[in-house]
Amino acid sequence: MLPSGLNIETFIPYVRSHVALANHSDQLETVLSWPPKKARITSDSERLAELLNFPDALQPSDIDNYSHLLHVFLSLRGTGKIPVPDGDLTLRSVNELYDRSVELFSLALQSRQETTFLHPDFRYLEEDLRSKGLHYDVDWNAFLLCARTVHQDSTIRRLPEDEIMPRAQAVFDFYNSGLPNLIMGQAPKWRELNGLNFIPRDLRRSTSSTYDVESYCASLPQIVTPGQILQSKFEAVAWSQRALFRDTPTANLLALNSTLGVPTVAEVVEHLKVLALKVAPEHPRNRSLLHQLRSTYDWLQNNKEAAKVYLRVSDALFLNVDDPESDPWEWRPAGQLLFNAQWDYPETGCFKARGFLQPYRSLLLAAGAKEISDVAFERKERVDPDKLRTAFNAMRSQGQFTDVLLMPVRVSEGEKIDESELWAHSAFLVAAIPHVREARDGWKEGTSAQHPFPGSYFGARAVLDFIYTGKIHQEPNEGDDGHMTFLCDLRELLEVADEWDMADLKDEIGGLVEFWKLLLPDTYREILADAEKYRATSLEKYCREWASKNLDLLTMEVEEDAEDEV
Repeated sequence: MLPSGLNIETFIPYVRSHVALANHSDQLETVLSWPPKKARITSDSERLAELLNFPDALQPSDIDNYSHLLHVFLSLRGTGKIPVPDGDLTLRSVNELYDRSVELFSLALQSRQETTFLHPDFRYLEEDLRSKGLHYDVDWNAFLLCARTVHQDSTIRRLPEDEIMPRAQAVFDFYNSGLPNLIMGQAPKWRELNGLNFIPRDLRRSTSSTYDVESYCASLPQIVTPGQILQSKFEAVAWSQRALFRDTPTANLLALNSTLGVPTVAEVVEHLKVLALKVAPEHPRNRSLLHQLRSTYDWLQNNKEAAKVYLRVSDALFLNVDDPESDPWEWRPAGQLLFNAQWDYPETGCFKARGFLQPYRSLLLAAGAKEISDVAFERKERVDPDKLRTAFNAMRSQGQFTDVLLMPVRVSEGEKIDESELWAHSAFLVAAIPHVREARDGWKEGTSAQHPFPGSYFGARAVLDFIYTGKIHQEPNEGDDGHMTFLCDLRELLEVADEWDMADLKDEIGGLVEFWKLLLPDTYREILADAEKYRATSLEKYCREWASKNLDLLTMEVEEDAEDEV
């Protein structure tokens, strides 16, 4: 028996076949109270729901009756539930549907409203159905459905972006303000959203560039994923790879979702490739580009351990200049750069790291650059200038009392020789160099003469400077190969120093090799061989100590030689 006020006609179409149902009457209620009780009054929603059976879907002609049935059913006490019709009149469990009065649901789920919301003729019951399970509160699962729906509309259904944009905005607004308080710092849930397109982006990819950036950017839709969005503070280091927020993210969102808008190391390296290989050739010395390069190098240096695997490439990604605002821009791969070097060695692909790159030393070393470790050159022989030597040198400079010409025998064809630089005092010369004294035995003082020097014009001047001042004053000439020419001259002079038994001159040559940083992987073997051959013990020791501190450089050189042979 139905409770008072309910009409059997409302329920008859849905009563189970084995159930007998009757309207309420006082007489029947009295009879049913007599023992033995074989039936009972159906006065709660749970019991009534057990007696009813429903089709999979309603027909349009069923709407009025079912609306009345549902209205009556909801007035009963208890927690019983019966199915409700969606937009297609399919009967569903009420907890499968969402309250359309919630703005996020009505916007985000718009494309699936036929299967997600109550049929329009039943929406007047939404408030009553909330207690039965109609989704009204935005919890994690409800938000995830909203985000996935917008994502699928964008990427699978391919709906027009202008149509999706207001719905994506609604999802992002809750993501930005409501979701942080809902899931707090639950990283797995934040990560679950990273691949879903629901964030409207700024149509500008860079707000700081003074050149047009569009042709350099990775293509992105107007509605992007959390993994494609970029905080404005990282614009300089990743604008080519990600898009900027259209709406400012809340501090709460960024605090709880710590990776949001932060580029990955791989993305920043790709961005550096864009700057170095694409933008720079077309916009050299552009100030905004220079700022972006500095920012990108700084960011990568702070993340160098993670970055090194991506940077060990042959691409010329590093601006190797002293002053980027005035020097012509030259780019090098990290593997070609050498810190603490004095010279470039283009013939072997080694270039000294210049001033602009010095602040990024640790990044470049992680990326494959090399660094020369200095070794102190220790002299065995000490040459101290004294007053007598100073006086003799002053007279030599003025051409006073000079009576012997130290004439080189190794003169290149066409080489110009200034003989005024080669005159010396014979007494001083033989006193300083015993070998010369022996060779000129029998020579009479006061007679002008030449004495052969078994070396070059460079060597003759160097020897005279050395015996008169205790130092060799020549320096490498400017130019790409000036230092190599200087080294060749020193090596030739080392042979003369050995022939003339001048140990102190050998030490001076070794000191110059150290001072001008002429000992490198390219020159090590030749210098060591000469040091051994000409008994320059201090120089030999210096070479071996240098090698022990720079084994990685020498190993690299051996490997490159082997590759060249192959």
